[in-house]
Amino acid sequence: MSTQDQQPAPEAGDAPPIEEEAAAAERPRSATSRPLWLLAYLVIVGLLVARIPQLQAYVDQEMPQESLDAIGDPELEQLAVRSAIMIGIVLLSLVAALYLSLAAVLERKVFTARIAVGKRTTFGLYFLVTVLCLVPGNLFSLVTGVVAVREHLWYFLYLGLVGAAAPFAFRSTWKGLPGRKIALLFATTIGLTALTAAA
Repeated sequence: MSTQDQQPAPEAGDAPPIEEEAAAAERPRSATSRPLWLLAYLVIVGLLVARIPQLQAYVDQEMPQESLDAIGDPELEQLAVRSAIMIGIVLLSLVAALYLSLAAVLERKVFTARIAVGKRTTFGLYFLVTVLCLVPGNLFSLVTGVVAVREHLWYFLYLGLVGAAAPFAFRSTWKGLPGRKIALLFATTIGLTALTAAA
């Protein structure tokens, strides 16, 4: 009579390691490599921080005289301006993080195609759209001194162009898809650009 080694029975609620690995492998991942997400966020925050002197000069120039008279103390006035700008920078940094998070979700749920940059680095459509919406505007303001870009029509035309044209970078992937999915693809890219314009 042959004998077999007795294997300890798995405890209730414990998933076998192989099943856990399979489940992890099946989880959809963002088309964009993690280092690119981090790099994009650091670039956006860096541009915002670099614009602090520019923003301070703009606020000083645009602040109504009535507000200055109400404060009375120039040092207190400067403190109030600096505090308001720092709060604004923090809020804009949080908004940028939300936009990038939304883009990552869309890359997992809507359109998962990716473009390779090197051997291990890839980026997806919604990463491209978000970066094109957030980085050039801040960079343009920093270089040219035009602080309120949203006051100009050309800025919104640029965002509309980004939303409509960015999907064509992935045309080889989506050109064979059903029309409904292509329409969803363009709707989400345009919607994402509209969201960045509204904030």
